[in-house]
Amino acid sequence: MLVVTVALGALAFVFLRRTKGPAPIPKGFVKVRDLKTKEERIIPQAELAPGMIQVRLHPTDEIVWVKAEGFNKGEYRHPPFSEEARDLLRTIKDRLDEVYPQTLEFWEDGFRRDQTAEREIALWLHLSKIYSEFAAETPRTIEEKKDAFKLLIGCSTATKETVLEVAKPTILDATITKRLIDAYYGQRQ
Repeated sequence: MLVVTVALGALAFVFLRRTKGPAPIPKGFVKVRDLKTKEERIIPQAELAPGMIQVRLHPTDEIVWVKAEGFNKGEYRHPPFSEEARDLLRTIKDRLDEVYPQTLEFWEDGFRRDQTAEREIALWLHLSKIYSEFAAETPRTIEEKKDAFKLLIGCSTATKETVLEVAKPTILDATITKRLIDAYYGQRQ
């Protein structure tokens, strides 16, 4: 049944594309872009590989999925951060060091290259707060902590509906997985 649905969905997409220009992507499918070749294709959402992230293309604002490792470092978009901003980066670093050890310079370098640095810093503060609360609530193994971090990174790059397609927890049980996802997509502080 799924094969028939996928085939019909793909046929419907091809038909719409021929008759009306760019067609809407059928439900259950996503557009994937190869950053090197710029080739795009439509695939079933369930076939998204781990490490795929959603990006918004400029100037069209179209959303596509890409492999995260395909990005090059861009130019600096912001001057060196103030000490107050660096304190926020220290908070992120301190919360995540056991599962994602990076230097303060690494964090600042990345955020200075982001088009929306304030938004990205807020996202990482939110993610790191959820992670640190999870890690502190009960004794956890490093494997559980890494699995939770991987899941939260998936949350930061996907929608609530697609996060488990790109970040598949291997250690965390379904209850903890759901709680972390709900915490991420709940009200940001």
